Amino acid sequence: MIFSDGTSFTTDTLTGPPGPSGLTDGSAVGNTIFWDGSEWVVNNNNLFHDGERVGIGTSSPNAMLHLHDDESGGGNVLFSGEF
Repeated sequence: MIFSDGTSFTTDTLTGPPGPSGLTDGSAVGNTIFWDGSEWVVNNNNLFHDGERVGIGTSSPNAMLHLHDDESGGGNVLFSGEF
């Protein structure tokens, strides 16, 4: 393996037993996997991508970016930069 410390590269051999190979299959096309801090989350529509549109909180985005929250008045959205 080749590793970088931010300024140079070095090679090293990995030791130890291999971990599980691959991720489990998801239950729906478009669900995007994410790391929750302790494991990979596969079957969740918190982040969905259909190849064209991205949905957060929805598995059927109706716009390029579709944010959905079931709680009335829930959450904040921050837009910054130029649109």
